[in-house]
Amino acid sequence: MHVAEARTETCESYPDKSCGPGCYYSDASNGCERCPEGTYKSEVGSGPCSACTKNIKIINGITVEGSCISNYMTGDAYTGYTSNTCPLAVRCSPGYYWKYDKSAKKAKCLPCSLGPNPASNAESQPAVEGCYKTDVCGDNKTVNIKKCDVIVNRLAEGVSVDVTSNFDSACVPNIYKLKLNKNTNIRSLNSSYPGYKIEYENKDIYVKCNTGFAGTEDAPETDWTEQLPRELMQPSYAFKSLRGYSYYKSCNDIVINWDGWVKYDNGFNSTNRTLNIFNKDTELYACWANGTIMVTYYKDDESWWSSSGETIFCTLNDESAGLPKECLFPYFYELDKEGTLLETGSVFDYYDCRMGLNHDYCLGEPKEFGQYVSIPFVSTVLQVLVKGKECPAGYYCSSVQQNSCPVGTTSATGSTSVSACYMPSGQSGTKFCDKNGCFYLPTGIGNISYNPS
Repeated sequence: MHVAEARTETCESYPDKSCGPGCYYSDASNGCERCPEGTYKSEVGSGPCSACTKNIKIINGITVEGSCISNYMTGDAYTGYTSNTCPLAVRCSPGYYWKYDKSAKKAKCLPCSLGPNPASNAESQPAVEGCYKTDVCGDNKTVNIKKCDVIVNRLAEGVSVDVTSNFDSACVPNIYKLKLNKNTNIRSLNSSYPGYKIEYENKDIYVKCNTGFAGTEDAPETDWTEQLPRELMQPSYAFKSLRGYSYYKSCNDIVINWDGWVKYDNGFNSTNRTLNIFNKDTELYACWANGTIMVTYYKDDESWWSSSGETIFCTLNDESAGLPKECLFPYFYELDKEGTLLETGSVFDYYDCRMGLNHDYCLGEPKEFGQYVSIPFVSTVLQVLVKGKECPAGYYCSSVQQNSCPVGTTSATGSTSVSACYMPSGQSGTKFCDKNGCFYLPTGIGNISYNPS
């Protein structure tokens, strides 16, 4: 039968060096102190604390045999007991493993050399060593595995636990906060495109020992999952892939991998019983692999997919909050220095982003992209058509600039130089004025070409 734990946090003092239950008088401190670990005191008095007398070889009806070591729990949390209920801990000596016979209700510690690897045998489980570490066997040697420091032997507390399932069941389900630092100066991508914005921000989630992850501390039991859900992690794409989370900004050691599994000494797996490595509020840092986006700009004609284009490679930089120059639609002059992407007599109008031969738009619908706007981060391979427009009448154009003809002159559509500008004749043509009045070029003499020299 389980006896309720009885202990005091605060010692009461009385005359004649008497102290309240759970406390004794200390000459060293000249006051009342809590009874040390493994002792108790049930009444007010000046006497010492008494040693707890539990049978350390029989715990909750389970007989502990062999080389198992049983003792009372140590630490301030296990002082000040007011009754003979001091909690016990059971562990195996180094080089031994825990074996439990459920039918006989007996447990013993056996040498590693005599049994199978307990990491792969459900009947051979390591016992809790103190509160923190346990020794298990592998290839005839002792391997040390860390578990959460809130592990206590719940058998010793009188709680019925099936120790054949997994010794992690001894883990007290405390809840801790995990701060998932984005570990990049990039705040968002695709901010110019409503509905496609990607946010990078620090996230606070919660972890419960031997239970799982959840988005809130008070989440119902059904919301705690052993695998960290994708929606609670930073976003991950081919051009910016999340490798996992580390204790360090440098990502020297990843403890949660890209798909949300916790790492134990034997690697990442789906049977890790979750999170016994997290024993306090912890900050983890996102680890990234920034892929390269290949953006190719093509001439807008019927055979653009079979023609050569201008290719630019864009790779994100986590040290900078702004995007690299290569990740922006370029000023057209910088892109088309060879002058091959527009027809003669045309001037640049806008970029039209497409993906694949079926002319699917990058963001699902037609979109005009201006110069120095960020390219849409939706794929690692993008095709972009360069859209031009015919140089209008009254102007002459290079591929990157539309220029007005000189005052009094005009031009035909598609003009490419100032020499194409001319003075037209007739009543709607070029008008000359002086102090005597104004006149138009006579119709009969025709147009007069503009000569800049």
